[in-house]
Amino acid sequence: MNTRQLYSIKSTSKSIKYYFLILFLLFSSACLDTSDITTPPKSEKDAAQSYALNKQAPDFEITLLNEKQFKLSEHKGEIILLNFWASYCKPCQWEMPAFEKIWLKYQNQNILIVGIALSDTKTNIDKFLDEVNVTYPIAIDEQHEIGDLFQITSLPTTIIINPEGIVSRRLGVANEAVLEIFLDGQKQ
Repeated sequence: MNTRQLYSIKSTSKSIKYYFLILFLLFSSACLDTSDITTPPKSEKDAAQSYALNKQAPDFEITLLNEKQFKLSEHKGEIILLNFWASYCKPCQWEMPAFEKIWLKYQNQNILIVGIALSDTKTNIDKFLDEVNVTYPIAIDEQHEIGDLFQITSLPTTIIINPEGIVSRRLGVANEAVLEIFLDGQKQ
């Protein structure tokens, strides 16, 4: 091999590394969706009741899988993590153990996690939950009403609501370390 051929191989190798780095960064930024999605509401009533970062969270009520009612406004003084997910969503499945660890660690410290399944069937959810050991409250938003209130357009999405009821953060895929950082910021 002459010097010119060797240089060409090294150059191509560098190009491939940069290409994969760019792809990785693009994928990572898509998974860490912390932006405020501005999907237009369906009506003026929805506009008045939908969420916005740093604004009061819209109130809602939903039946949990354990048949208890969850009403957001009844949980003032607590940090609420609303985790929107689906059984067929692989990133949702990857992050659920992190939410379970956070739940077990903080459930007695005024932190509440509610998993809200979207675009899914009860059969699929029950089957999935049998495979995954999750003890935090789970609900099914069959009509996507709560998903629409919080303008959920991709899964997983987590909405963090501070103790005053203000929407403070919107996250895409999250691991335990990311959740800890945001929770520590809420408690101060």
